[in-house]
Amino acid sequence: DLEVRGGRTGFPEALYAELSRLPGVAVASPVLELDAGLASGERTLRLYGIDPLRAPLVQPALFGDAPERRIGLLRPDVVYLSAAAAQSLGVGEGAKLRIRSGLKVVEFEIGGVLPASILRGVAALVDIATAQWRLDRLGRLNRIDLRLAPGADRESVRERIAALLPPGVHVASVEAAEEA
Repeated sequence: DLEVRGGRTGFPEALYAELSRLPGVAVASPVLELDAGLASGERTLRLYGIDPLRAPLVQPALFGDAPERRIGLLRPDVVYLSAAAAQSLGVGEGAKLRIRSGLKVVEFEIGGVLPASILRGVAALVDIATAQWRLDRLGRLNRIDLRLAPGADRESVRERIAALLPPGVHVASVEAAEEA
């Protein structure tokens, strides 16, 4: 229903806990979203760090075709590639994906390839805790997806959220965020 988004540096993850307790918010799902450089060269990959236990409550189709993938994503250093990423990189399940993070290279195991209907573009899903830890972003988020409680007034909840946000962070309806 609503999306809270910050810039590249994001915002403190404490905001997630604060927003999840607000009246009118049924589910909050934290996201760390970033463009990750591949160690092999100039290519980049859109990496989405998600909570595999919370994200399906906001986006049920995410694991609808294979619920066991949620558990697989909880394994340390596992990523799931989009179909476009697997094709573009010429890799699949069991292969290694090497990503640059600052001056170091972080290696992930490819746990599988997602159907094109679930994740578009050259992208990958990883557990949010793994992404924060391995990519030196502990305590940071740059997006929170929110599903509102039945009967909650979206504009009223949006205004309450906006009043709590630090500079550079904004809240919008999913439709407005997609249009932008």
